[in-house]
Amino acid sequence: MQRTAPFGRIAPALVTVLATIPLIVGLCVIYVRAEHPAYVWDYGAYWQMFQLYGGLIANDTPGWTTRLLQEIATQDYNPFATVPLYPFFWAFGGERTTYLAAVTLTYLLPATLIATILATQTADRSRHFFCLFFVMAVTYMPFWVPTLRGMVDICGLIFLGLATLLVLNTDFLSRRPILTGALFGVLIWTPFLFRRWYAYSLICLILLTFLFGLVTRLRAGHRPLRALISIVLPLAIAGILCVALLLTFQKDLVVRVLSTSYADLYVAYQAPLGYHLELLAARVGGYYATLIVVGVLFALYTRNIGAIFCALCAVTTYLFFIRTQQVGTHHFLPMAFWLFVPYTFGAYQLSQRLTFLPNSIRILPFAILSVAILIASVTVDFRRSNVAISFFVPEAVVPPLRLENYSEYERLVGDLHQRPDVNEKFSVFASSFDMSDSLIVALAPDLLPDLNYASQVAEIDPFHFDNLRSRYVISTDPPLTHLAPGSQAIITVPAEQVLSGKGIGAAYKQIGTPYTIGGGAKAYLMRRERPITAQEFGAFADALGVYYPAWRDGLRKSMALQFAARIDQHDSQFGQVNQQGGPNTLFIHPGANQPTGVSLAIDEAIATRPAAVVLSIPESILKTCPNADGVAVSMTLDGAPLWDGSVLPGEAQTVPFPPRNGTLDITVDKKTILDCDHLYAEFQIPQ
Repeated sequence: MQRTAPFGRIAPALVTVLATIPLIVGLCVIYVRAEHPAYVWDYGAYWQMFQLYGGLIANDTPGWTTRLLQEIATQDYNPFATVPLYPFFWAFGGERTTYLAAVTLTYLLPATLIATILATQTADRSRHFFCLFFVMAVTYMPFWVPTLRGMVDICGLIFLGLATLLVLNTDFLSRRPILTGALFGVLIWTPFLFRRWYAYSLICLILLTFLFGLVTRLRAGHRPLRALISIVLPLAIAGILCVALLLTFQKDLVVRVLSTSYADLYVAYQAPLGYHLELLAARVGGYYATLIVVGVLFALYTRNIGAIFCALCAVTTYLFFIRTQQVGTHHFLPMAFWLFVPYTFGAYQLSQRLTFLPNSIRILPFAILSVAILIASVTVDFRRSNVAISFFVPEAVVPPLRLENYSEYERLVGDLHQRPDVNEKFSVFASSFDMSDSLIVALAPDLLPDLNYASQVAEIDPFHFDNLRSRYVISTDPPLTHLAPGSQAIITVPAEQVLSGKGIGAAYKQIGTPYTIGGGAKAYLMRRERPITAQEFGAFADALGVYYPAWRDGLRKSMALQFAARIDQHDSQFGQVNQQGGPNTLFIHPGANQPTGVSLAIDEAIATRPAAVVLSIPESILKTCPNADGVAVSMTLDGAPLWDGSVLPGEAQTVPFPPRNGTLDITVDKKTILDCDHLYAEFQIPQ
């Protein structure tokens, strides 16, 4: 009997966990079937990475591991979290349902198990309470909100939770400090490996571990210096190991993070304190908030260190994070994870007052309520019809994605498919869940090659003038944005000009009838009927410069406006002109059947006139094309000859620019052989 006792203790928990697996998968299947494929931005980004790396691994693509390591080292949003999901891709393919089930089973389920362990250690270690606490964890709405939207961020909770368990179960790293310090270092690095923004919660965890560890040692009778050394030692080991891992795998990213002011970079994502608190209330709701407060009060009364520590981790992380930006549903995950401990502790303390129920099931009503809240939050037709329901179900519900007036989106996508000049690009001047370029390609992935992505936030990504070289533009009335009012002029200014016919809008004409989209807004498909002039580009840049003056000043010292207004002439076979090799450099390649020409309006009233143009072909191309014989170049200014001659591989020709405005024409033709005729025209701007 003694040999079977351990299994008897874990059997109910094991059965409970296994029973949830088909329920989780079933929820994912039903949920995706009820959705429109409106997987914009973060909703679709990691699903696409899942498909990409699933294909790379399945096909044993050479160099996929090198590519992965390079993206881990450099990218803010690296794809590593999708690689452990590969078995699901191998078995079931890359469909949305497979991806969502993979995320929930690989990441959400372990995270809820760790949250359950924390809850039981804090409240009651009984196996009956473990099962019911697990039901509360696996139906805890904050875990599901970002996950059902396709975000993979919950993966970090596994390691954040293990780090929290390690801290609490070693009396704040006082036991076997070298080993626990090393393990803690690995655990605090791993969430950052998966998702960069976990840094906020990790810093708070480290600081509170230090404070609680120091106080714990002092209360145990250690002298101050000994107590300080005792807590600093494991944290120093953790820090050294964490830094070593960061420099080994993510050096470029770390350098960029340390040299970037994210408060300035994400100013468009910021909001007043009142809005932060409103958003928090919408995420937590009255029921969760009540139990959390009750749990904290009981924790203070009973001196429950685990619940107090977790509550402080959540609060400090929240206060730290909102100094930079709003807390998104995925950013809320570590805070929600730590708040789960006082939430369940509060439920446990209240359940002990339900003396009419057997002790082993007194927490059952709270588990049932948790299930009901999740079901209500994800039901398509659910409406909070009264105050009582609103108290239990947070405002930030997560029903399946559905687009209002979906048939109008289908009509718009159909018109884009049927445009007569299908090889021409299109851009979208809107940035919301009702309309954006990301939404268009989510609804019609085959349109991706025809799309010129627009900048959404100027502080992160300045305006793309290539968007105004697109033949087609989609604009909305009113202009749609998703960030703080006035923070996305980079979207609203071009949208308003295109629709009004003023400024750059004078070059556009409406195609067909408008589309009534979500929220009653109107979307318009516009076609550019003529090139936008350099003067119109200059006036447009001045209009944007009202909102981004430093950016406008930089434009005056560049060729960005002249490049945007250029007129290209080339055949479709090998001929091309594009900005490449530097901000003031054009790549020009002659065609197989005719020369390639480019015309630029040089006007000092728009931007600083170049001092010279340097024409060159890299010598390195001879390694690929040893027979390359260079190109013939002709340059004129307002028709008057400026320079004629040949440019050979490894050679650079500097052509001084005369001190006058005019139209610069550059014509590039092949000589005898077309191979690798890669001409670069670098414009030197006086500073």
